[in-house]
Amino acid sequence: MANIGHKEWKACYQAAIRVLEKGTQIADEVRFVVTHESMNAGSARDYIDGFIHLYRGESYTRTMSFNGTIYFLDKIVERYGQECEYRACHAVLEHIEYYRNLEKGGFQRKLLNEINNRLAELSLKERTLQTLSQYHKNLEESVAKALKDEKSIRKGRLIAAPKLPSEKTVTAKVFIRNPDVIAEVLEHAAGKCEYCKSSAPFNRKSNGTPFLEVHHRLPLAEGGEDTVENAIALCPNCHREAHYGTEWKKFRP
Repeated sequence: MANIGHKEWKACYQAAIRVLEKGTQIADEVRFVVTHESMNAGSARDYIDGFIHLYRGESYTRTMSFNGTIYFLDKIVERYGQECEYRACHAVLEHIEYYRNLEKGGFQRKLLNEINNRLAELSLKERTLQTLSQYHKNLEESVAKALKDEKSIRKGRLIAAPKLPSEKTVTAKVFIRNPDVIAEVLEHAAGKCEYCKSSAPFNRKSNGTPFLEVHHRLPLAEGGEDTVENAIALCPNCHREAHYGTEWKKFRP
């Protein structure tokens, strides 16, 4: 593996992406890399298979060079994000533990330090995502970025993506709202949206009352008062527009 460098890592990375996102066979990709990069078949398979294991967060036993492993980790976070990088780092830790049990050292100590540093950095980033509002903000930014990608790239990521979502615990800061304000505003609205004047789209199954949402004209987070004068009853559509629409200012005082 002494002659394997950036050109070969890139070829194996691209081959692994084709396996993950286009469903090609590893054996075919190994032959392709051997033909075009003059790698031996064993090394090509080790690197292609190694990247796939990293992506899936699975332990692996065949060795890759320190620099090759870091190259793959960088590509994983670049293409699939921090959640996938987190899984990949733990796959490397399991790989290191496997070699530790075999009493083999070499680059493993250096790799362990690098992985611990990455996980510490991910943990720091994780602490900045502990609020629900920050999570929704980041999700909205990620969706906007995904929409700018070519459809083929997005489809490839969908094919490779886990079918079940990961879980994360976040904290949510909430304002303790006055229920009398909500009741007063809803009663005044009498089942009709106070902006579009349409009837509530449905009734609540809990008590049969018209479903309207009470929105603060000047948000509480911006110093708005929790008062009847600062509140308005909106249908769900107008409420979403008040928060996310291009004309959101028309709902403000």
